[in-house]
Amino acid sequence: ADAGGAAATPAAADPAAQQQQVDAFSEDDLRELAAADSSLDDEALGEAWRSAFEDDVDSLYDYVDRDQLQFADKIRELKGTPKHLWEQIGILDKMQSYPPGLVADMMGMGTWRLNGTVDEVFSFLVGRLEASLRELLDTDLALYPADKWKAQGWDFLDSLDPQREWDGFSYVDMPDPLKGMEGYPRLLIENRVYSSRVFRKLHLEVAHRQDGLQVLHMVLYPRYDFDIPILALDLVAAGGAVTLAIIDACPVTSRLTLPQHYVQTMTELQQNFLPESCQARHIPEWGGKIFSPLCVCMKPDAPEELAGFMKYAIALTRAHIMVSEDERKFSVAHTACRLLMVCMKWCVPAGVLGTTAVHQ
Repeated sequence: ADAGGAAATPAAADPAAQQQQVDAFSEDDLRELAAADSSLDDEALGEAWRSAFEDDVDSLYDYVDRDQLQFADKIRELKGTPKHLWEQIGILDKMQSYPPGLVADMMGMGTWRLNGTVDEVFSFLVGRLEASLRELLDTDLALYPADKWKAQGWDFLDSLDPQREWDGFSYVDMPDPLKGMEGYPRLLIENRVYSSRVFRKLHLEVAHRQDGLQVLHMVLYPRYDFDIPILALDLVAAGGAVTLAIIDACPVTSRLTLPQHYVQTMTELQQNFLPESCQARHIPEWGGKIFSPLCVCMKPDAPEELAGFMKYAIALTRAHIMVSEDERKFSVAHTACRLLMVCMKWCVPAGVLGTTAVHQ
């Protein structure tokens, strides 16, 4: 301490000493440290994630079927009672004790405005996918900031009411134009957008055009602090048949590679749910720069191929959401690795960044 009793200033204040500390690690040293740290985290994350389903991958899709067997008597009572009597005899109260997946299958697309408009394949997938978000993320699920989508009218779009003069209810009050008339074919698009602590945006979109074109689009974007792939799904139908079915966990790394535990899981799920005829890779040229080698891109030629794709899509989506729960435990270490790489890139001593870099 000096004469005034203040603590002595560390020697690191000397620029020469500070430079000597920085030079103690070469660029290669820092890369090896970051890679080793990240590798250990990925291995621990993979083990924690896969422990939830690796002994029973069928459960990622069959969970509703198993619930139906357990609640068979209650389901029979429900189906045997007219809907207008449900509240009167207390069936709605009983439904609160039903498993979430079971209730979701009963409700289908629920309050979606396009419920009853799209084909059953789309209705089933939308119901299962959205219900999985609600069930597995639970209280962590929130609506995406309304000013970024809903306030701008993106929750529902109608080609006959582009200015939303009917306040989003044009699909009820305005009849479809006849073929050959102005406005044909009418296009309706409905969006739902959520977020969570791990996912900055969880986007579900359903589109229906009057001439038979139907589209289901889903993308789950992770926040930048989490090493999770971007899960993307598209299902397109025309003329009453599915013409394109595609799903992939798109890598977010510069080398377009997936963590090994993700590769292992996707491979197992494909082998378990997809018919052999669907396991061949047909990645379009435009997708080569964004899709992983395990991308499933197909035109189902048989009912079992479409059924296999739907099972795989639901199973992969549920597994993907599950990984977010474990990823939260490892995000601090991953963020530290990224900060280390940023420090290395800009040749700035890590201590100089302080807390400002963390908040940015």
